[in-house]
Amino acid sequence: MVQQQLSMGLAVSTYNVVLANYLLAINLLQKVETAARAETLLEEITRVQRHRLKPQDPEHLKYQHALAATYLMIEQYEKAIGLLEKVVEIYETTLDPKDPKRLTSLQNLAWAYAGMKQYEDAIGLLEKVVEIRETTLDPKDPARLTSQYNLAWAYIGVKQYEDAIGLLEKVVEIRETTLDPKDPNRLASQHELARAYIGIKQYEKSVGLLEKVVKTEETTLDPKDPNRLASQHTLAYAYIGTKQYERAIGLLEKVVEIQKTTLKAGDSFRILSEELLVEARLALSSSATSSEQLPSSPSRTPV
Repeated sequence: MVQQQLSMGLAVSTYNVVLANYLLAINLLQKVETAARAETLLEEITRVQRHRLKPQDPEHLKYQHALAATYLMIEQYEKAIGLLEKVVEIYETTLDPKDPKRLTSLQNLAWAYAGMKQYEDAIGLLEKVVEIRETTLDPKDPARLTSQYNLAWAYIGVKQYEDAIGLLEKVVEIRETTLDPKDPNRLASQHELARAYIGIKQYEKSVGLLEKVVKTEETTLDPKDPNRLASQHTLAYAYIGTKQYERAIGLLEKVVEIQKTTLKAGDSFRILSEELLVEARLALSSSATSSEQLPSSPSRTPV
């Protein structure tokens, strides 16, 4: 009896520690800079739970999904895919197709695929998620809008700009009526719509959106914030498209100067900015450029 009580006490103690660590990890995940700490906690939780729970146990799946979400935040996409493919496989045999947990796991797996540039795989999953959420959720529901945004983001990755615009114009319209002008989700939607407009060379529309985004982020984000720099870069790209070369150069010189202190010389985003600055200076000197030769503009993370 005493041994049984000790075993039960140990089990309860282990559970309480696991639960406390899980809650702490979820709290840490609210900030990207603490995601590494959350990763450590969740990896330990998953290790403990692997010996205590069956793979199909809802509690075990919850921890695996949380760990995968952590990997997404710190851009360890391969690790996220390894976990999420297992979670999705189990959910597809145990949950209703419309179950929110199943849909969220599909969406996160798609995010991981997109992070690995596997856009076609991401699109295949996201089209299913969007189709279901468009029939089950209100047009203003945040989960529905997030799915539509993420699908549009993937469409841009494969240059299906018209498809992306069709989704993003709806998302932006709703978020502009429901979210604060400074809300990160609203700004991200406007930025990606501007990128899609650039894809079909509607530079004036892109400039109109991005000038608002950049102005807002210059009052809300640190000068070194990657999202702020991405918006400035994309606005400069749009300025070149409208032959406003001096404005483009003014923005890009600031972006490149900051990136020299924050990014390694071989970083792809830094290279994009440096190449675009060269293009802008050449265009100004010759007063002619071809948009097809410009480097691409950076995307924003899925929200």
